[in-house]
Formats: sequence, C-alpha cells, structure tokens
Amino acid sequence: MPAGRERCCSATSTSKHLNDQHGHPHGDAILLACAEAINAHVRQCDLVSRIGGDEFVIVADEISSAATEALAQRLRGLVISAGESGTADVTMSVGLAIIDGDTNGTSLIAEADAAMYRDKHHHS
Repeated sequence: MPAGRERCCSATSTSKHLNDQHGHPHGDAILLACAEAINAHVRQCDLVSRIGGDEFVIVADEISSAATEALAQRLRGLVISAGESGTADVTMSVGLAIIDGDTNGTSLIAEADAAMYRDKHHHS
C-alpha cells in the first residue's frame, strides 16, 4: 500500500481512575508524561495534540500503513512503561484511520476514535 496521510487516535485508559484515586494533579502529571513520551517517539514532522480528556491525536503525513501500525505498537508500550514508574499502570489504546479524497477532518477523527474504542475493548 502506498504511503498516505494517516491519523492515529489514542487514549490513556486509566486517567479517570487516577484522578479519582490520587487527585487531578496526579492525573495531569500522567497525561503530561504520556504527551512527552508520544512526542519523543514520533517524527519531527508529525503533529501531536491532546483533543480532550485523555485523548491524543497524531497526524502522520506520508507514512505507510506498516509504519503507522509500528508507531501504534510503540505507543502502547511507551505508556505502559510510563505507568510502571508511578503508582498505577497506564495503558494506551490506539485507533488508526487513513485520509482519502472523500474524508474530512471530522469523519477522520470519528473513524480513528471508533477504532480506538474497539482497541480499548479488545485489550480490557
């Protein structure tokens, strides 16, 4: 498959639990650690943004499907590693979507979000 524009939408799955158990400052610190870990392992040209709650979106332009899946696997491992140094495990679920000529930003995020929730339920 040729390289294209893919979006990887991911969410930490334990942030609410951490906020409830340890308070919002601890949850915020975990989200910051997740954001820093994601930023450290994407390409300089990729865009990383927190889109709300515990959800992040990564826009990776000109990347193959295989490279995108490899990125998703790395991100799952990175967040788990970040959680092991703290008071609770933090996991990441990842959904992938590809942009094509008929896809707008809203439907692309919705597609990636739906895939992320399928991944979350598959691994829980």
